[in-house]
Amino acid sequence: MVDRFKRAMNKSLEFAQSNPDEVRRIVTTYTKTPQEAADKMALPTWSSTVDEAAMQTLVDLSKKYGVLKGDVDIDPFVNFG
Repeated sequence: MVDRFKRAMNKSLEFAQSNPDEVRRIVTTYTKTPQEAADKMALPTWSSTVDEAAMQTLVDLSKKYGVLKGDVDIDPFVNFG
């Protein structure tokens, strides 16, 4: 089941990365974002790999600003395959 979920997630990420116009259209179906705003929206880069440095920065900033109280082992998130 986990492998099927992972394949489905990766497929959806690849689709989103390759179809920005479709992403912008879909956003308007589940948010109150007008199409005109969606058309101008900067979209993220979707990838099936996890950026270890970015994940560590997120943890460090979350600790700095009190979102997290302790340490987080990012290894399971980065090396989950």
